[in-house]
Amino acid sequence: MIIKKRSVVAIVVCFLISILIVGGSGQAQAAKELRVGVGNLPPSFDPQAEVSLTASRVLYNVFDTLIVMDPDDNSILSPGLALSWDRLSDTVMELKLRPNVVWHNGDPFTSADVKFSFERALYTQGKFSLARSLLSVITNIETPDPLTVLITTEHPDPVLEYRLASLWGSWIVPEKYITENGDEHFARNPIGTGPFKVTSYAPNQVVMERFPEYWGTLANVDVVRYMEIPEASARVTALVNNEVEIIEPVPADLVPMLERYDHIRVVSNEHQLIHLLVYNTQNPLFQNKKFRQALNLGIDRDLIVEALWPQGASSTRGHQFPDYGPMYLSDRPYTEYNPEKARKLVQESGYKGETIYYDLIPGYYDSDVEAAEIIIEMWKDIGVNAEIRFTSKFWQYEDFGVHPWSYAMRFPDPVGGLWLLWGQYGSRQSNGQWVNVPPRFNELGHQLSYVLDLEERINIFTEMLDIFEDEAPGTTLWRPAITWGINNKVEWTPSNTHTMDFGGNSLNMK
Repeated sequence: MIIKKRSVVAIVVCFLISILIVGGSGQAQAAKELRVGVGNLPPSFDPQAEVSLTASRVLYNVFDTLIVMDPDDNSILSPGLALSWDRLSDTVMELKLRPNVVWHNGDPFTSADVKFSFERALYTQGKFSLARSLLSVITNIETPDPLTVLITTEHPDPVLEYRLASLWGSWIVPEKYITENGDEHFARNPIGTGPFKVTSYAPNQVVMERFPEYWGTLANVDVVRYMEIPEASARVTALVNNEVEIIEPVPADLVPMLERYDHIRVVSNEHQLIHLLVYNTQNPLFQNKKFRQALNLGIDRDLIVEALWPQGASSTRGHQFPDYGPMYLSDRPYTEYNPEKARKLVQESGYKGETIYYDLIPGYYDSDVEAAEIIIEMWKDIGVNAEIRFTSKFWQYEDFGVHPWSYAMRFPDPVGGLWLLWGQYGSRQSNGQWVNVPPRFNELGHQLSYVLDLEERINIFTEMLDIFEDEAPGTTLWRPAITWGINNKVEWTPSNTHTMDFGGNSLNMK
C-alpha cells in the first residue's frame, strides 16, 4: 500500500500535538475520576421501576425530567427537558420541549419519548406501581409536533408541575431504544439524556462517563465510579485511604473518627425522608387496630433519635414535612409516646403473647439494626413479644408482621406523601399490606388531589391524618440525618436528599 507524503506528515503532526497536550510530559493525561462508595446500588437502571433512594443516587446523573425541582428548595421549579409549561385550562397543560437534545446513543429526544414514558408507567401492570401512583391523574397525552406535549388530567390538579418534576416516576426514557431492545435490555444497558452515560454496570459497581453532547453545563469530571461497599467501616476505611472521594452514609458512631483526618470533611443534613414502620394487616396478629395502636404508642422516638443521630434528626408530626409550606400543620402534635395507654390497649386487643416478627434487611437503612433492637425492648415493656428476623427483602415471609420502610418527599405537598404512598394507588394498598381501608380515607385522598382551595385542602389533610393514626396500618418514626464523608479535593455541597448531583454546576475536583 502506498502512503502519500502528506498523510505521513499529518500523522506525525497529530502525534506531536497529542504529546504537547500533556505539557511535554510524554505521558497521557489521566482522566479526572470521581469514586463514590455507597451502601448499596440499584438492582437495575430502569428509572420508572427503580423508584427508591438507592436508585436516585445514581439515576439523577443519567436521566432528566421535564421540569427540575431544586433539591434544596423544592418550591423552586426550573426548565429541564421542557423549556416552558403553560396551563391552557384547569385540566390541560402545554409543554414546549428543549430542541437539539439527544439520547446517549445519539437519537434525538422528541415529544414521542414523553408520551411513551408516561403511558409506559400508567398502563403497564406491576413493576411501575410507584410511578403510576405519581402520574395517575393524567388521562391523555398528545404530541402535536416533535417539541410540543399536551397533558390532560382527570380533574384540576394543584400540583401537576411538581408531579412532572418529581424524581419518583417522572424520568423520561427513550421510546425507540426500549421498543427495539426491550425492557430487560434497557434496565441493564440504560441510555438517558443526562450529563453522564453509563458505560459499565455490574451488581457492585457502576461506571459513568461524561456525555459531551449533554444539553446543559458539561460535567467537570470525566468519569464517575460508584462502588457498593455495604460495611460502614469498610466505606470509612476506603475514604481515609484515598480509595474513594465520597462515601454515604456515614453512621453516627464513625463520625468522630472521620473528623480527625485533615483531608476529610463530614457533612450532615436532616434528610427529606421519613422512616416508618409498616404493619401487615392481613396477618391475624395485626388485624386488631388496638394492637397496632399499642405498638405505635410504645415507641419513644425522641430517645432513639437522641441515641442514634446526635448529629441531627427529629421526630415527626405524623406524615408531614415542613417543606409543605402553608399545608404543613405545625400545631399538630408529634407522634405520641404513651406506654401506659399502650399496655392497656395490648390487653384489650386480645393479644396472647404470640411472637411477632420484625423483618429487617441489615444495613439497608442507617442504624436500622440498632433502632430495631431498641424498639423490640420498648415493645417488651408494654407486653409484646417481638423478635428481629433478618431477611433479604421486605415481606419475604408469609407470616411477616412488621418491617421498617421510608419515603422521601416526592414534592412539597401532602399529595406527594401520605396519599401517594398509602392511598388507593399507593404501594401499601396495592401490595395488600393495608386491607380493609376505610372508604373515607381514599375519598379524601382523591379530593386532596383536585381541590384548589387552601383552607379546604388543610381540612381534608387533617382528617386523613386522623384516620391514619386511628387505623394505624403503620407509624412514622423520625426524619433521620444523612451524613457524607468527602475528600477535601472535591468541591461539592450535597443536598438534603439522597440524590448526588455531579453535574457541571455542582461539583469540581482539585
